[in-house]
Amino acid sequence: MSTVLAIAPYYLPYPGGAEKSMHEMLRRMVQLGFTAECLVPLGFPLEERSPLSSWPEAHSERSITERLDGVLVRRLKMTEWFGELDESADRADLIFFSLAHLFRRYFDTRVDRILNAHRQKVVYFCRGSGVNDYFPAAIVVANSRTVLGSLQERRGVRLLVLTPIISAPIMQPQLPRRFVTIINPSELKGGRLFLHLARKMPEVSFLAQLGRSAPVEGIGSLPNVVVRQSEADLGRLYAETEVLLVPSITEPFGRVALEGALGGCLLLLHQSFGLQEVPVPDFCFVDNLWPRVWEERLSRLLAMSASAKAEMRERIREVAATYDPGWESFVAELRLLMENGKSENQAGHEFSTTTEEGIRDGKKTNSIEELFDVYFPHKLLTDDLDHKRASWRCKLIVTGADTTPWVIDTDQGKSRIIRGDSPADATVTMSAADLMALVHKTTTLDFLSTFPGRVKIDGNVGVAARVFRLFQ
Repeated sequence: MSTVLAIAPYYLPYPGGAEKSMHEMLRRMVQLGFTAECLVPLGFPLEERSPLSSWPEAHSERSITERLDGVLVRRLKMTEWFGELDESADRADLIFFSLAHLFRRYFDTRVDRILNAHRQKVVYFCRGSGVNDYFPAAIVVANSRTVLGSLQERRGVRLLVLTPIISAPIMQPQLPRRFVTIINPSELKGGRLFLHLARKMPEVSFLAQLGRSAPVEGIGSLPNVVVRQSEADLGRLYAETEVLLVPSITEPFGRVALEGALGGCLLLLHQSFGLQEVPVPDFCFVDNLWPRVWEERLSRLLAMSASAKAEMRERIREVAATYDPGWESFVAELRLLMENGKSENQAGHEFSTTTEEGIRDGKKTNSIEELFDVYFPHKLLTDDLDHKRASWRCKLIVTGADTTPWVIDTDQGKSRIIRGDSPADATVTMSAADLMALVHKTTTLDFLSTFPGRVKIDGNVGVAARVFRLFQ
């Protein structure tokens, strides 16, 4: 039986769209006959002022193992998580990876190094336009065509679209539809516009469901606004909602809007790029964020007769029911990836210790010259680093070897390594032994830990950070 391993900073019951999407994918993989497992690090940092800061699992010191819909979920203490991740990645046939920018923010490149060793079976889920698209992966999956358009083509990496897998919420029809609702009332999600509407319409009952991000100030200060804490199951909320507002400045897709449509809500959506991909009638969209326009549109909706509202709900549901996330095509790509992986393993692709291919592997050489002549140029060409979108120069001085500097020069992807002293944005001085240890992955020397120790960095620290990622 094939195994899929998921790596995510949070998991259900954490009430985020990324967590719901990952669980739905793993649940479907179980239905296809896979063994599915998700490794979650306990105590992962939450966004500052996040309503979830009191979420129990964010502070748990006890590892938890449970099974949700056939998916084995292992929440491990940080001290155990990295070791288990390394072992589980070796055993897995596929690795699903999400919200990678959070791992990089808090763990530097340690997760990158593990994934890079298993790149040929990593499927990375990119959930934001123009960000997080340069992580080690064989397949990068965008959650909308909008996000896909922001990703850069990379050699050897397949780019796909799989929009969120959504089931109709479990309805509770006995509840009266009485609220005008927003979910995650943060600045970017339109929380300020929501507050404006609540002030202007004191006779209307509003509901703010808190989410991952910090809400706008004053969200609970009005008597006609009910504030609820975050929860993963929004069936009750949709059943109580008459009009769902999604005045987001930007959205990669619009999961909440689609769930609301399937849940029988009337909708007012900002016509931003990602939200435009949600299959709902055109009359649901507002093409601007002017408060007076939203107030007028909302007033007209609320003033409609009950029969007119029912007819509109039915039309919204009818269009939303045509939604196809692209699951079948995605599964076909996964099977192809696994078949290609099996073929390579059966062929016994081992690098020779005397060939250029072996040197490119990095672990097959102890020569500083071979690192700069073969290994690093190969990494510049094939790695998913952001040097392909930038121009910078970094000088490296390796002590314990010939001290003539090497300069890594990038120019929007036209990268080269020059031998000799020349001006650079940053200069990194380190020993030959430390450099080899980083390349061979026999040390876990993190970038930030180098400042007080053996590595000297002068100039632009950001440029030096990019070079450290190249080493690893």
